[in-house]
Amino acid sequence: VVLWAVVVHRSQLVHETFNVPVQYGLLGSGLTVAGIRPETVRVTLSAPRKDFTFFVPQNIRLSLNLSESGPGRRKVAITSSDLSFPDTFSLDDIEPRDVVLDIRQKPPEETKPPQ
Repeated sequence: VVLWAVVVHRSQLVHETFNVPVQYGLLGSGLTVAGIRPETVRVTLSAPRKDFTFFVPQNIRLSLNLSESGPGRRKVAITSSDLSFPDTFSLDDIEPRDVVLDIRQKPPEETKPPQ
């Protein structure tokens, strides 16, 4: 009976919510992200309780692909393909589902006179 209780308890489905920072990649050269709002999103994952035992929340990554983005302020939808987390977990929710990015041209670098 005790063994059954331990097995059932450890296999019980658990839902946990984590604050995940918004990161980005593949931004075109000459561009920079001047602001991201919000800077973190709440990601809810589910898995059997046993999978959370040694889970490290820093292993959840959110990275937006900005390869097609140009300068300006834009709302970007967050999708499951933007997230990385262990295969044994399921994505339940992302809140908010979009972020606002302020993408700007990088200022031209000042040229230094030869010394």
